[in-house]
Amino acid sequence: MGRATCPSPLANPTPAAAFLGLLTEARWFPQIREDTRFYATLILPVLRRTLLEFGRRLVDTGVLDVPEDVFHLKLDELERIDGTWPPPPQLAGELRALVARRKAKRAELKGTPLVDPRLFKQTEVNEDVMLHGTQVAPAWQREPCASSTMHRSSASSDLARC
Repeated sequence: MGRATCPSPLANPTPAAAFLGLLTEARWFPQIREDTRFYATLILPVLRRTLLEFGRRLVDTGVLDVPEDVFHLKLDELERIDGTWPPPPQLAGELRALVARRKAKRAELKGTPLVDPRLFKQTEVNEDVMLHGTQVAPAWQREPCASSTMHRSSASSDLARC
């Protein structure tokens, strides 16, 4: 008795057409993702300058030492000022204490990596390596290589990506 074979799912035009339609739609996702990130972060420079100005004004009233200290406060803490200028002494003292505590904690954590480095795959690095790390975008290469490391080319001044 002959052995039964399963036809390829793409041999049937209906699933193949559905797959190709989904593939066409899926190709838009990177552009949508990048556009969303662009528009979501577009306000950040304006927001930073605004907060630094607020910090400068809080320095003028004696609440902060330097304008950059405003970044140690949360939005709801800044909203407690609520149009009362200068901030009442009790509120100013509370904000000063919060900033001092958070600055001390930040200084204590200085040099501590945000992500535990043991979670990253460690690889040996040769002496001729200029850059080493995880590739985050497509890159050129002259020949296929197994890792994401930039080597000095001995034949020329060109870089070879491996």
